[in-house]
Amino acid sequence: MKRFYKMLLALVLVLCVKNSRVVFAQQSPFETEFVVEYSLNEYGEASVTQDVSIVNKEKDAVATTYSLTVNGMQIYEIQGFEGSKEIPLDVNLDNDKTVLKTEFKDFVIGEGQKKDIRLTYKTKDIAANVGQVWNINIPKIATSDLTRAYDIKLIVPKSFGEKIYLSPAPLIEERSDLNTTYIFNKDLINNVGVNGSFGNYQRLNFKINYDLENNSKFAVTKNIALPPDLIGRQQVTFKSLKPKPKEITIDGDGNYLAY
Repeated sequence: MKRFYKMLLALVLVLCVKNSRVVFAQQSPFETEFVVEYSLNEYGEASVTQDVSIVNKEKDAVATTYSLTVNGMQIYEIQGFEGSKEIPLDVNLDNDKTVLKTEFKDFVIGEGQKKDIRLTYKTKDIAANVGQVWNINIPKIATSDLTRAYDIKLIVPKSFGEKIYLSPAPLIEERSDLNTTYIFNKDLINNVGVNGSFGNYQRLNFKINYDLENNSKFAVTKNIALPPDLIGRQQVTFKSLKPKPKEITIDGDGNYLAY
């Protein structure tokens, strides 16, 4: 007799802004393979594609249900596919949690056989623009021994600017005229998220107050250090210095001193 399994517990992928995990039932008769793509457009909207392969470990095990729970982000334009055929999804919204569930009508039977599905949606909660810099946060993923593979593709448009940092370092970095694709595997992203910043520069306004004290009865000259230009890193422009310094010099380390 064939055994039918509802995958509600055996295959639940949970994504949230601060942490995520993949939860599996013990002694599951299935293994999984994931390829998750986050493709960002110039406005920071992410099109997410999750390709899931459910692999039978036993000849008489049949998966009947798959459920995806998304926490901490708003998603929309949600669709599910099996091959080129769109599959119905039960979408359940509960505060900041979205549960997507699909019931399989066609079953895959036999040890080593795969059930392949694709879930797609969009979100604006992966990338955030701060001034001239884009910050990217892909939630932490905790895989298990039942996860054969978990690959992440992050596609960043050239309009975001140059990479300031990206952690962890990607396995592969592919550049094109329009975007850059960063690829991570299971070993790199297990129990960690993907975080990065992109931009050519960040403009900041600043004001610095210095306290100078004269403990003598006579006038004295003192100096203060001014933030310097750093070639390739920062450029500083002063709108005003009050009171106006009598002299500005540069010391041996390239620091500006105002007297």
